[in-house]
Amino acid sequence: IGLFWTLNSSRGQDPYLPYLELKGKSAIQLNGLAYFQGDKMVGKTNPLEIGVFMSIRGIGRGGYGAFAEVPGKDESVLVRTVSRNTRTKVRIKNGKPHVSIKIQYESEIDEKESATIELSDSATLKKIEKETSKDAKKAIEKLIAKTQKTKSDIFGFGEHFRAKLPRYWNKNVKTKEKWDEIYQNLTFDVKVDT
Repeated sequence: IGLFWTLNSSRGQDPYLPYLELKGKSAIQLNGLAYFQGDKMVGKTNPLEIGVFMSIRGIGRGGYGAFAEVPGKDESVLVRTVSRNTRTKVRIKNGKPHVSIKIQYESEIDEKESATIELSDSATLKKIEKETSKDAKKAIEKLIAKTQKTKSDIFGFGEHFRAKLPRYWNKNVKTKEKWDEIYQNLTFDVKVDT
């Protein structure tokens, strides 16, 4: 709750909280993240998007495994992230704020769908790495776009602009309300390496 109030008072980031669901009378399940604009909840992620959020924010460990199709086969493997390294750079591109996100995943294959999938073949592993990177990039872009629709910068991109480009912030942004408008139309590119 303390983190929520700290983020809520920030000019360049919106708060988020765990989204919990009651299961029966005595169990609680983490069912995503609730995200806010100010102190009003404006959306929620699904459980798998928690790992996507953690990637964008640069949280190095944790998250869920995800299934990746093995290219050229009608089978999948379960890929689990061991660690991630995120670099976020902000700049002004064509007169508008732009964010570049580069994420490097170190992953393990936890399970394979069948014994016919040969994981000792480096070409197959490269294909799985490429497919996993492509899927992660798509998921990251989708989550950022989803939060842009509600003007909820839960990733703290605004704080990057305040810290790295203070002249731009002080001249063009100044307020949380103005950042919300800018965030809605923020351009970004994502590179993923698994």
